[in-house]
Amino acid sequence: MPIGNKEVMLRVNRRKFKCKNCHKPFNESWKFVEKKKNFTNRYAQSITEQVVHSDIKNVAKNNNLTEEKVWSMVKNVANKILPVDVKNLQKVGIDEIFLVKGQGKFIVVLVDLETHKLIGLVAERKQEAIKKKMLEWGEKVLNQIKEVSMDMTGNYKSLVKKLCPNADVTVDIFHVRKMIYEELNQN
Repeated sequence: MPIGNKEVMLRVNRRKFKCKNCHKPFNESWKFVEKKKNFTNRYAQSITEQVVHSDIKNVAKNNNLTEEKVWSMVKNVANKILPVDVKNLQKVGIDEIFLVKGQGKFIVVLVDLETHKLIGLVAERKQEAIKKKMLEWGEKVLNQIKEVSMDMTGNYKSLVKKLCPNADVTVDIFHVRKMIYEELNQN
C-alpha cells in the first residue's frame, strides 16, 4: 500500500522446507498473506473497498494493476467476509462491474448502502442468479428492505419489486452525475 503517496513494494521470498517424516516440500506461511497469493490481506481489502466505490477498471488503473489482479483480490476478500449478517439490512445497492473491459464479462455487486459493506457478489448479471443470491437472505430481510439503488437501465427493477415489496427503487448518484456531466460537456 502507498506510504506518503509513494508506491511501496515488498518482495519477500518464502523459505522452502521439507517435512522430516514424508519429505514433501512446503513453503513458509504468514498470517498476512494467503497461501499462493502475492498480495497482503490488507492490500486486498483496500482494493476491494475502492472497487465498491468505483469500478474494477478505474481501480486497476489507479493502482497500476491488471483488472484480473483486482478481481482476484476482490474474490479473495469476498470469500473471507461472505456471507455477512444482513438481519438489519434496509438499503441495498446493485451495480454491474466490468470484470474484463470489452469482453462483456460482468459481475454484480450487492452493497449495504448504510454500512458501505459488500454483502454479495454474483458471477453473472442474469436475474435468476441475482434472485438466488438475494433469496439466501430470507423473506424477513427482503421484506424489511426500504430502498434499492441501481443504475439507470433498471435491468433489475422488476426483480427487486418482486423480491422486496416494501422497497423504493432509486437511481444511484454515480449514474445521475455521469449523465449530467455528459450533457454539460456536449455544449
